[in-house]
Amino acid sequence: MNQGANTAEFPVTSVTYTDVDEAAAAVKGADVEICQSGRGQYWANFLSVPLGTSHLQAMQDRLATLTRGSVSRASCGFVLTVFGVPGVSANGHELDGSRLVYYGPGAEAYAACRGPTMWVTFALPPAELHRAMSALAGAHWTPPAGESRLICPERKVIKALRETVAEALTLATKQPQVLASEQVRADVHQRLLTAFAQAMASDGGGTVARTQLSHARVIARCEEYLRQHLDQPVYLIELCEAAGASERSLRDIFQEFYGMSPMRYLKVRRLNQIRRELMRADPSRTNVTKIAMSLGVWELGRFAGEYRAMFGETPSQTLRGQR
Repeated sequence: MNQGANTAEFPVTSVTYTDVDEAAAAVKGADVEICQSGRGQYWANFLSVPLGTSHLQAMQDRLATLTRGSVSRASCGFVLTVFGVPGVSANGHELDGSRLVYYGPGAEAYAACRGPTMWVTFALPPAELHRAMSALAGAHWTPPAGESRLICPERKVIKALRETVAEALTLATKQPQVLASEQVRADVHQRLLTAFAQAMASDGGGTVARTQLSHARVIARCEEYLRQHLDQPVYLIELCEAAGASERSLRDIFQEFYGMSPMRYLKVRRLNQIRRELMRADPSRTNVTKIAMSLGVWELGRFAGEYRAMFGETPSQTLRGQR
């Protein structure tokens, strides 16, 4: 982890991470886990801008990644991409310059990107969004808890939102000292809140389809099963049983949410899990074989090749801390 720009007066930070767990811990308003799915050395930069009750973050990734987690019940927020390769998705929704995703309090979050991408998140208390949406709609509005929703605003509205986000990020990058002023922070917060609320209010996408909700529940059941078996190998049959879905249905749903088959997902997850164990382990007390076999890897030669192709180093190098 490398610390970037920071002012003594106000904690606007730009931090570079080479460890997925450190990057995941830096995400505001949600508890997430990141898995590297592309080959090479992981690298991500987080620009973090606290704005009183809200928090703006810009997260730039160089590799393909999978992210899953849950939004705090004391928070809600939005995600959009600034730039990226095709195939960026959030909760099964393909994202481009014209759309964004809303996450309600306690919502499950799943994201996949196939290459270099810059994400922007805006997290805030549900009461703040409730106030803004109720004012814009002229009627009582309550943030839907536990729900994610694709937002498809009118063209002029999404254009205004992206311009507002760009202005805030430019200010944080070029003149972070200006944000030492409480008045400036409050102004930036209100501009962003208004722009995101207007985008949600002008959404032409309607409600979430039943199919989308049922697919999200299948993914949630799979992830819950995986959470309960963190230190154990997991196999496709077990995942089908846990999800209550056929292999074919599971394959289609995983392609929708993660851009890969369940088997590929399990392999990526297992490689990342082994890497975490190797990084934490004491090389004087264990070895690569023991750790790999404890997590269901038996073909050690193939595993070593797949590991090196994914992370750019051998499992032994990771265990010895030669990173």
